[in-house]
Amino acid sequence: LRDDDDDDNEEYLSRRQQQQRHRLGSQNVHRMYQEIPSLMETWLQILYTRGHVTSERIQQSLQNVGQEIPKRVGDRAMWTASLLNHPAIAAVGKQICQEVRPAMLACRNDYDRIHLAFEALQSSVQRLKK
Repeated sequence: LRDDDDDDNEEYLSRRQQQQRHRLGSQNVHRMYQEIPSLMETWLQILYTRGHVTSERIQQSLQNVGQEIPKRVGDRAMWTASLLNHPAIAAVGKQICQEVRPAMLACRNDYDRIHLAFEALQSSVQRLKK
């Protein structure tokens, strides 16, 4: 047997769980958003110092996607994906980073976009360090 208070408790827990997920998601987005600039700098340094790309290719890529890292979460994610898969960098013939642009376009929200961009960048840095 159930009484009406059980339904209220389930709704309350659901709302509470949703709020907790939202709070954790927001913290995670903020962390990834904050870490992308330094991680991108590391990625570019590895590409250059290991001879994967020339400084000219890096500059060309940055000129195309923008020299400044965007402030908005979704824009920062798109900027990151654009740089990771930029033709001037991808043209070196090595697997620098997996193709993420189609997945980026399929993302439904900025949380998914920043998560994808961060994971792709982090994965590429780890692969290039080996």
